[in-house]
Amino acid sequence: MCWPVIFLAVLIYCTGIDGQSTWTQPPSSSVSLSETITISCRTQSTNWIGWYQQKAGKGPRFVHCDGCSSRGEGIPNRFTATRSGTTGSLTIINAQVEDEGDYYCASWYSAGNSWVFGGGTQLTVTGQPTVSPSVQVFAPSQEEIRSPNPYTVVCLITDFYPPGFLVQWKGGEDVI
Repeated sequence: MCWPVIFLAVLIYCTGIDGQSTWTQPPSSSVSLSETITISCRTQSTNWIGWYQQKAGKGPRFVHCDGCSSRGEGIPNRFTATRSGTTGSLTIINAQVEDEGDYYCASWYSAGNSWVFGGGTQLTVTGQPTVSPSVQVFAPSQEEIRSPNPYTVVCLITDFYPPGFLVQWKGGEDVI
């Protein structure tokens, strides 16, 4: 008898009817070097919208928020956050290589006493010179090879541009 009530409560919570901010932002975006880009994020919230940047291997850092007079430490004034209704935007003018990273919109959800973050947008700055990867293959130990068990081969690929490519292991002509 109480299952319908529990189901309704779960449905309301999962669909955001409880008033919690529900964020929608594109998973990826790209901009040409020196051009302007705007990353947007939509929500049900009317609170201020802040933006955070996260680079590979680093923690997130505050960029800017709509209504904020200052930016995060080391963030140039090329970055500007604005909001129109429930859509927040981060505009980056004169995009530079160092602007690449993941950008998250966020807002304080007072009813839940917590921060709500969007899923993040991975920004790629195009128009940079192509850099071939540095590839290192680490073979298994002789002990592993002599063992009847499967062994591990590791491939480390670093220092390349553009990001994202397909890596395949081949045994002869067959993709493993």
